[in-house]
Amino acid sequence: MAAAPEISLDGTKNPFIRDEEHKLILPLGTSLRSMLAMLDDLRSLLGADNVHVDSGEGLAAVGLFQDEQTGGVFTDGHDTQLDDKFATSVCVTPGSTQDVQGIVKLANKHGVPVSPISRGKNLGYGGRSPRLSGSIVVDLGKRMNRILEINTTDYYVVVEPGVSYFQLYEEILRRGLEKDVMMDCPDLGWGSVLGNAMDRGVGYTSYGDHFGTHCSMEIVLPNGEVMHTGMGAAGEDNPSRYLFNYGFGPYADGIFTQSNFGICTSMGMWVAPHPGGYQSYMWTFENESDLPQIVELMRPLRISGIFGHVAQLRHSLVDIACLGTCVPGRDTADYLSDDEFFKFVKEKFKNQGVWNFYGALYGPKAVRDCHWEIIKAEFSKVKGAKEYPTQHYFVGDLEEKSLLQYRDLTMQGIPNNHELQWLSWRGPGYAHLFFAPISPTRGHDAEVQYALCKKLCKKYNFQYMGNFCIGAREMHHILDLIYDPNDDDEKRRAQALMRELTWESANLGYQEYRTHNFLMDQVAATYGGNNQIQLRFQEALKDALDPNGILAPGKSGIWPKRLRSVPGIRLGVPADKQPKADLWPAHQHARM
Repeated sequence: MAAAPEISLDGTKNPFIRDEEHKLILPLGTSLRSMLAMLDDLRSLLGADNVHVDSGEGLAAVGLFQDEQTGGVFTDGHDTQLDDKFATSVCVTPGSTQDVQGIVKLANKHGVPVSPISRGKNLGYGGRSPRLSGSIVVDLGKRMNRILEINTTDYYVVVEPGVSYFQLYEEILRRGLEKDVMMDCPDLGWGSVLGNAMDRGVGYTSYGDHFGTHCSMEIVLPNGEVMHTGMGAAGEDNPSRYLFNYGFGPYADGIFTQSNFGICTSMGMWVAPHPGGYQSYMWTFENESDLPQIVELMRPLRISGIFGHVAQLRHSLVDIACLGTCVPGRDTADYLSDDEFFKFVKEKFKNQGVWNFYGALYGPKAVRDCHWEIIKAEFSKVKGAKEYPTQHYFVGDLEEKSLLQYRDLTMQGIPNNHELQWLSWRGPGYAHLFFAPISPTRGHDAEVQYALCKKLCKKYNFQYMGNFCIGAREMHHILDLIYDPNDDDEKRRAQALMRELTWESANLGYQEYRTHNFLMDQVAATYGGNNQIQLRFQEALKDALDPNGILAPGKSGIWPKRLRSVPGIRLGVPADKQPKADLWPAHQHARM
């Protein structure tokens, strides 16, 4: 007999049922009988080899949920939870869009929720884990990993969810296209090209807005039908399918990102013609107090196009950690005072200040030289600022080990995983969480965010490590929190820090654009204008598109009608911040 679910009325405990006899975790509202019937039908649909149940020996044996960095077998390789894990016991691996359709239809038939992932490399934001524990994970990346097209006339690629940045780059090399095509990649190259765009992730070339450079999706809707967006709606073979984003009528693509309204099984992504010339550089700024002046200088350079890419200003401790550095003479480097940090930087990294800016110049030499002179004139206004390497600013001129050697690759679209070295700051086996608020690109806003994050990191005894990334107009402030996933006290402190940061940052007008599973409800609540109108609108769409509530319940705080009234289902959200009513209650539906 399965135990009753634990539901915390304060909204801090994630409810699920564990059936010990069958080694199954059952999602809230799903019976054991329904789950067993679902598994039988899935084996008939996909073959037994593609339906994986954790018998207690772990799923790593079949290459599922195995994290290359931690070796963990939980669905989130960077686990934040104590007893209330975002856990699953079943994973299926479809091989085609038709398989995905079949899975969705079975989920509706049996009332068993499913949670799709691409490659599951969303580290720091929940990894592979479902928001509703017990949901069946649909691993699209294991077998659906084909590059369907690379077009060098119109410069786009078409990929399935399992295609990583490494795989795409290797195929470009294999075809000898590296001098013709420049792709974009995020900090870590092992993630899914499609999945990163679906979560609205970013890279560091002129095509760094990954969702902004996608074109046409293939979507399996919650009823099992297939929909092609944009010009693809006119037909799969429409000649402009991957050339014009919008098509006709309301633009649908955006509602499928960070949502639970459909499963994307292929996507077009634009790539850039190779610019013909490239040089990377770094500017370093000596003083902590330089931050607002630097940001004020960055804004016009980014908006005017002098910075031809997503611009990144990094705290020196991030760079030091990314070089595999730890403070000598300490068991753990969990907290350094300001004086200790400044002393360490000056002694160990003579060519770095507190802030480092990484940039790149693209195009013919005349264009690069022109842009460089403008950048040099602006950044030289900061007292003590210096370009690095001096004089030639080529990466090949470096005289000591520098993160520029790795940022140089990323900013020209060559994937690597070097940034995972930042975990070395604490030692082997550590994990990380991201806090990612959005603000105007203003010096004052950067200063306020930095002060808040530093203050709360110190309160909870964690080290501040962060970056400021400048998009087309806005600024992402990315705090990277490193913690020990095997230490319950550290996990409690990490959660408490993130929850307090989320509320305090939102009170200042800085809401997050992306977050971990345990914060999704809370972050959704910070977008609370007009009585939570955004969330109520999203849940009205959920009810219309997914009336049985089978697709990724709770993703981004969006709950189906059958679960949203469960006490405590919205984790970390107090009663005064809960949605007061559905947008269109059933009794208000108009009849024509």
